[in-house]
Amino acid sequence: MRRLVYLQAIAVLLAMSGCSTAPTEAPVVVDSAAVQPPSIQGYEAMKVPADNPMTQAKIELGKMLYYDKRLSGDGSRACYSCHLKENGLTDGKPTAIGAYEAKLPRASPSLWNIGFHQALYWDGRSPSLEKQGMAAWTGGNMGVSGKDGRPSTADIAAKLNAIPGYKTAFQKAFGGPATPENMIQAISTFERTIVAGTSAWVKFRSGDAAAFNDAAKRGW
Repeated sequence: MRRLVYLQAIAVLLAMSGCSTAPTEAPVVVDSAAVQPPSIQGYEAMKVPADNPMTQAKIELGKMLYYDKRLSGDGSRACYSCHLKENGLTDGKPTAIGAYEAKLPRASPSLWNIGFHQALYWDGRSPSLEKQGMAAWTGGNMGVSGKDGRPSTADIAAKLNAIPGYKTAFQKAFGGPATPENMIQAISTFERTIVAGTSAWVKFRSGDAAAFNDAAKRGW
């Protein structure tokens, strides 16, 4: 009996030792340090919503989401698909083509300096990047409507929460998992960094007459 008790005690100690040395996942620290929005000489200060302050973690997460085709309903396109660098951050088409090959009625606008705009879409119906982003995501652009067998925004968020890299990135940026709302907040934050602060236009507006050629001056 004494030997049995002794062996049991050793087994308990070994088990406790194993538990104490088991690797534990390091907690992710939330990045809440504010980042100042970009500025351009001659432009009004960029207005950032009070409920979505800019942080470096949001910018980095937003960039990941901006280029990720998994955000679209059919997995065919990302935000970037309609705002290509080689086309001045447009798609270069007369009118845009959305997810599921939907033919949209208007052209994709450029995103240069979009954070300074206070009215979005060609008709100005959206007052913020956050509202515009959600409308584009659930509308024809990205096709995440949750109707007719198509995924909903909650479905896409759940998909990202199953990806370890995204799980960590959302924890760092927002202190919790991906949600439809904070996904759009992150993308909007990244879009506010798309700034052409040293373009010929900015230089010309700032007094450098040589920044424009004669044709550009006639156009102005």
